[in-house]
Amino acid sequence: MANNITIDSSVLISSLIEDEKFSKISKRFISFLRDGNYTVHAPITVLLEVLKVYYRKTTNREAVNFLYQRFMDWNITRKLIIINVESYFLIQFMEIQRLYDLKTADAIIATTAHLLKYPLITWDEKMLKHCKRKITCMTPKTFLKKFNK
Repeated sequence: MANNITIDSSVLISSLIEDEKFSKISKRFISFLRDGNYTVHAPITVLLEVLKVYYRKTTNREAVNFLYQRFMDWNITRKLIIINVESYFLIQFMEIQRLYDLKTADAIIATTAHLLKYPLITWDEKMLKHCKRKITCMTPKTFLKKFNK
């Protein structure tokens, strides 16, 4: 049985963009997940944000298409579960949005982690600080330390 986690776009983006602050540790974290028995759950908005930022930073359409294909491959192999935001989601979303005053995209990922009851892995300081009352959340670095990686 796979270990389940939710992941924020900040982690994926920093693993893809060399000049991002947490690039090295994020790459190590993603490799650890890919090589291990982990399933990443992410709302569709996370993938959309990653693709948009990656294109804006690289302006390389082929690289973005390749990244999209990797997301689809991970989805097929069940290493990545793409969560669609449905109407039942709205009630929990509104509660988390009011409670933590997060940006919409951050509130969506926090709500996803809360509903699934999976840890949230993020570099977002506001989410790390405020969401821990309802959600287990940590940085990729903290996650890897649990496994001496």
